[in-house]
Amino acid sequence: MIRRVLAIKTLRGYKHMSPSYKSVFEWEDIIAHEMGMKLFWVKRWVSVNKARIDKRKLTEIYHLLLPRKKRIFLFFDMIAIPTRRCVLDVNTIPVIIDFWLSKDELHRFYNAYKHCPLVLITSLEVYEFLIDNACPLNIEHCPLSLPDSVDIKYDEKLYDFCFIGRKDPFFVEFVKRYSEEHPDFIYVVNNDDINHRKYYTNKGDFIGADAGRETYLNIIRRSKICTYTTPGFDKAKKQSDFFNQVTPRVLEMLSGGCYILGHYPDNLETNFYELKSMVPQIKNYADFEYYMDLYRNSPNRNIEDCRAYLSKHNTSSRIPILKRILKKHGIQY
Repeated sequence: MIRRVLAIKTLRGYKHMSPSYKSVFEWEDIIAHEMGMKLFWVKRWVSVNKARIDKRKLTEIYHLLLPRKKRIFLFFDMIAIPTRRCVLDVNTIPVIIDFWLSKDELHRFYNAYKHCPLVLITSLEVYEFLIDNACPLNIEHCPLSLPDSVDIKYDEKLYDFCFIGRKDPFFVEFVKRYSEEHPDFIYVVNNDDINHRKYYTNKGDFIGADAGRETYLNIIRRSKICTYTTPGFDKAKKQSDFFNQVTPRVLEMLSGGCYILGHYPDNLETNFYELKSMVPQIKNYADFEYYMDLYRNSPNRNIEDCRAYLSKHNTSSRIPILKRILKKHGIQY
């Protein structure tokens, strides 16, 4: 039976979705448009019923009764969970965004995803980890990207420095010390509430609230310098000690013409994104102070350099990769 990916399952009909889904919906739109796929809106009552089946531990019976069809769906799976779920069926190709499982959890992960005809892993580091641990699933690496819909530009740089998103204690300590040694340094922080993020200066002046994706991007475009830490190096992100996946946030910062100070390792993932070419590694306070002084006294970052780099990591650039993967596994689109 010739199988074909005809649609992408989307959760955009749900209320109160995490802000992280805004990027997911943009990826879905671009892939659907470029590959001639439809968006299949998952109905809430269907998800509720499937959740009940999962809760009653009847998931395996559901999978046994579900027929293998010609039509296959793509589905962005926000986080890998080592638990059987109805959504991970024989007619669905999950695209795993976050993966924080340890080696001890792999057996359960394999069992949870065993019905899927193909599993796409967005992190190269995780992909190699699974290969090294004899993964029995059909897996392929399909990296994350910056949606083409994000404008690559900057506005007037109003703030020398801003903590965008979660604050890594590694950089918090350095910023505090730098501000003590440079009394003229005014920077922007946020309240760490991912669903109701608000921004203030270190002097207590209110800058604005993150009221949506465009507001968030506007704050980036007005900030000259930001910091970026991969998850495994981020002491504020407790569940991600194992892996250092490069996340879209660093791409979003570059889209706004920010200079970025980085805290990340040299690994397959960061080398794939050529992170060193755009983001210097900060290993100690001396590094931090050097680059802060340099960037504060430099002209704004060359946006064309950012544009050239991001052209290799936008969602359109991932379409050929996805097509090659599907062809390799005999799946049409």
